[in-house]
Amino acid sequence: VATQYRCTPDDIETALADLQHGYPLYGENLTPGQLQESEFKALLEILPDQREDEDLVTRNRSAEWRELGLADDLDTDAQKIVHCTRDLVGVDRLKAVQVFKGFTRLDGEKVPPDIVGKSDWLPAIELYGEGIFLTLDEEQLQVWEQSPDIGARLNQLIPRFNQFGRDDPNPLTPRFMLLHTLSHMLMRQIEAEGGYPAASLIERIYCSNAPEPMAGILIHVAVPDIAGSLGGLAELAEPRRFLGILTRALEHSRWCSLDPVCSEHEGQGPGLLNRAACHACVLVPEPACNYGNTLLDRGFVKGDTASRLPAYFGMP
Repeated sequence: VATQYRCTPDDIETALADLQHGYPLYGENLTPGQLQESEFKALLEILPDQREDEDLVTRNRSAEWRELGLADDLDTDAQKIVHCTRDLVGVDRLKAVQVFKGFTRLDGEKVPPDIVGKSDWLPAIELYGEGIFLTLDEEQLQVWEQSPDIGARLNQLIPRFNQFGRDDPNPLTPRFMLLHTLSHMLMRQIEAEGGYPAASLIERIYCSNAPEPMAGILIHVAVPDIAGSLGGLAELAEPRRFLGILTRALEHSRWCSLDPVCSEHEGQGPGLLNRAACHACVLVPEPACNYGNTLLDRGFVKGDTASRLPAYFGMP
């Protein structure tokens, strides 16, 4: 075991002792929120001694990203976009574990994987891949989400959200709507420029106001092959290249081929949980979205002058 993990036998003995004493929880109950917080920190942590075959290998490009925001050849809109985005990380390798909990049809009851429900285990698979991780600037995000007009637009969705019976995200916040819609627009733009079909992409939204604020998006691919994918998605995290992708995604948020109907829609999609979001502008293939292509609204990304809705990235 020591040889496999490239450490000494004493390190293995110490690790086993820690596990016997309850590491890493030490008696505490793990919640999904805490799990996401740990993932969020791991994606931002800079480890100088990473090896290519580890379960998580990242290249933090945040310093290069912020320097790009000071470049003389960028226009004002591009500088605003960089300043509104805090961290940019290329994820060269990651491991994801997917567990099949059951399935439902329409509004029926959940059916367990073994049909009769007598097994005390669930089938799971390990997937390997790569991705792009970015976070928004927390200070500017807090100013944006405190706008009364932002809150008023969200309040129109909350009763439908509660009636629909969804428990994730909890609670539904303006920052989640912004992050989720931006994630979809980035996946569509990556599909157009990076050659990855949107159905092969997976989103993971890191969103929280407390106890530790989070505002991050991870877009990744995951395949059963232990070698992972070919590295093309992580390469898109090169700062200048990603700035072009993000800029064009934001530009596409301004219009839809079904506007003005799409932009002015009061509710569409399952449970009427979408506002300005349709197949022509924001929706992605079902496997790519963890929220069933709901809780999407271009209004939170592009803003709306008529209704005094501010745009987070400040683009006109």
